Amino acid sequence: MTIGKRIRYIRIFRGLTQKELGIALGFEPGSADIRVSQYESDNRKTIKEPMMRQMAEILKVNYNALKTYEFDNPLDVMESFFWFEEEFPLQITLFEFQMDKDIDKPVLNILVGISGEAIETPIAVMFALPEYRRCFKEWQQKKRDYHNGVITKEEYVEWKLQWEAN
Repeated sequence: MTIGKRIRYIRIFRGLTQKELGIALGFEPGSADIRVSQYESDNRKTIKEPMMRQMAEILKVNYNALKTYEFDNPLDVMESFFWFEEEFPLQITLFEFQMDKDIDKPVLNILVGISGEAIETPIAVMFALPEYRRCFKEWQQKKRDYHNGVITKEEYVEWKLQWEAN
């Protein structure tokens, strides 16, 4: 999801108009909505860091929810997956692998599935690095809580918007 789409998604999630966000960012009332529209449509390709930080504060999200990601950083990888899930609902499922020590082949144990239906053999990515695994385990638990009705969709999205690795 582009930065512009993320800004729009969060602005709508927060119940703000483009004009309200623009005025909060300090733009003139007559052009506030146009300026925000330019950001949301990605017509402004570069948003300077101070502006991004101000937007994050106004939208009440972790700065990482808005920034451009680097894939050598587990925080950025998690934010990318979070936005992928928002743009393509139900297109990502989290699995846990259990190694069969006798033959050293992964045995798939599906812990979070889509509506409990049978699925074909999935293609999965496994992160062996502990810092990635901790992040994915936390996400898996929150996603499980959402699917089991422990938390609402709004609470789940709010968790992702505020998420920061411990």
